[in-house]
Amino acid sequence: MFHQKIFSLENRGNQLLIAFNLILVLALILNLIYRKKVSGVLLTILAGNIVYLVFQICLLFTYLLGMPVKEALYLAGYDRYNDSIICYIIGLGIICIVSNTFDDISVNKNRLYNIIIGVSIIAACVFGVNQYSLLKRVITPNSALKNSLPVRYDKVLTGVEDLSSKKHLIYVSKKEDRNYMIHLSRYKLFTKNFEIIQSIESEEAFYDKASRYDYLLVLSDDKEIIEILKPIQKKDTYIGHYHTATLIPSSGG
Repeated sequence: MFHQKIFSLENRGNQLLIAFNLILVLALILNLIYRKKVSGVLLTILAGNIVYLVFQICLLFTYLLGMPVKEALYLAGYDRYNDSIICYIIGLGIICIVSNTFDDISVNKNRLYNIIIGVSIIAACVFGVNQYSLLKRVITPNSALKNSLPVRYDKVLTGVEDLSSKKHLIYVSKKEDRNYMIHLSRYKLFTKNFEIIQSIESEEAFYDKASRYDYLLVLSDDKEIIEILKPIQKKDTYIGHYHTATLIPSSGG
């Protein structure tokens, strides 16, 4: 559940948050010893942890009030959301350490101070910049964007005329329809005259349903829809739009 997730040490975000605090505590001690000036570092520690706590509370209410039950139950997207705030907090820590190092050049004549603070900066960069797998979850790869459902939807609709005046039967995989296809379809089609299906009970039932619509929009290359369309026309991919009038007569042959 949510509270187990946010307090688990297996949570990568929590590991980085602990590293953030340890590095800044080290910077706080060094500033206390060599500079007698700790307000900036202390403020950063407090700000980072308070921001993280407030973010988690807001995220909890997002799951409780703003998400479908199925997604909320398994905390859909939690790691991605959590990594976003962790990247921000680590960046805050790096800025704090660098600014404290160079705000007064005269105090940097102490070689030990320079060495330790330099190691701290490097450690912060290692945790903050070198976490490629963390950043990869926050910044979606370009290849994934190109194959995302909204992008595919636009390609499927290419060449379809008078969207809002037509009726559409939409086929999409259960894995990809996470309760937002209905909203995406209203936005893309400018009409409520559509139906979304995720499975095909039988060929006869499919064609009976398709006969009530002008277009069949296929958004997923699933085995079920391929078995229906393959006898009609062989293609590398069956994602696209089809005039139902051209499909139905072929099924009777």
